[in-house]
Amino acid sequence: MGHYFNAWLKQTGLLPQEGCPTAGSVYVYANSLQRTVATAQFFSNGAFPGCDVSVHHQDKMGEMDPTFNPIITDTSEAFNQQALAAMNAALGSLKLDASYQQLAKIIDYKDSAACKTDKHCDLTKEASVMSAVPGKEPGVSGPLRVGNSLVDAFMLQYYEGFPMKEVAWGKIATPQQWKQLAQLKDGYQDSLFTSPVVAQNVAKPLLTYINNALLGERKPDAPKLTVLVGPRLQYRLAAVGHAVPAVSAAAAVRENADRRQTGVPALARRAKQP
Repeated sequence: MGHYFNAWLKQTGLLPQEGCPTAGSVYVYANSLQRTVATAQFFSNGAFPGCDVSVHHQDKMGEMDPTFNPIITDTSEAFNQQALAAMNAALGSLKLDASYQQLAKIIDYKDSAACKTDKHCDLTKEASVMSAVPGKEPGVSGPLRVGNSLVDAFMLQYYEGFPMKEVAWGKIATPQQWKQLAQLKDGYQDSLFTSPVVAQNVAKPLLTYINNALLGERKPDAPKLTVLVGPRLQYRLAAVGHAVPAVSAAAAVRENADRRQTGVPALARRAKQP
């Protein structure tokens, strides 16, 4: 991906055709989690090869940087009620029965401790309960949380290059299955975070940073290019806050499943399209 952006930035004139960007013209800012900083470093190595472009982050590693942390900051009861109403409305609009049924087959849910001991044997019949607690991320308990966690684990196995027979015990064989399972992850994020009332609150620190970078006072030594590297969720929130369509996990998985079948990177195919 870094190589792709290197070519694009040269095309736009933000990078010189040869050599490195001038000192201070590029600022890379990452969330202070190890995996996010590593992502920023790998991106920088590809986008600015052989150049001295530092990755900046807060000093305290292992904790979310407040700029990237999608927590609720409004402590009022009115906001709490508005947020819960919006989250529950989004939850109620989801049609996930087929996704839950497929997940239950993959994990053999009817043979699980939850079914045998707690008598929770049907993910489609159990309730997902929303929460909007100040100082914490919007939350949910119940099958939607379970589904999101499991599908996230399967996706990580996939993206880390596990053999397909080891991804979800080899029980996901087609892009259509990925699409259906990814609806659980998309539904989790959409119902919790992407109603305007919630998104505008939890994304405010990031949107404020972006606003200042784009519209704030321009100093002579201000960077021409600022690269922000944080949780994917935050960029979906920022997109909702500005009414910009966000890319879903389902779309990404479908493209990458197709990439494994064709051997052509999805990003390269996109770049070739007019």
